[in-house]
Amino acid sequence: MNAVIYARYSCDNQRDESIDGQIRECKEFADKNGITILRCYCDRAYSAKTDNRPQFLEMIKDGDKRLFDTIIVSCRKQLSCCR
Repeated sequence: MNAVIYARYSCDNQRDESIDGQIRECKEFADKNGITILRCYCDRAYSAKTDNRPQFLEMIKDGDKRLFDTIIVSCRKQLSCCR
């Protein structure tokens, strides 16, 4: 199975370490489950209250093209929040 990782943080107070930790957790999950990671999509300082996030939108377009089988996130809140 081929997958992509989506990582995000929502405010300027957070740093790339937050993204790095999310990616590390997702890669560990993928390794344990025999999943191949094709790409990581990362949005920095974007709220999940809107879909208007550059990497998120690119990931959706790539998903529509069936470039991967599934999306791995460290927490569902990375995809959407409070909607």
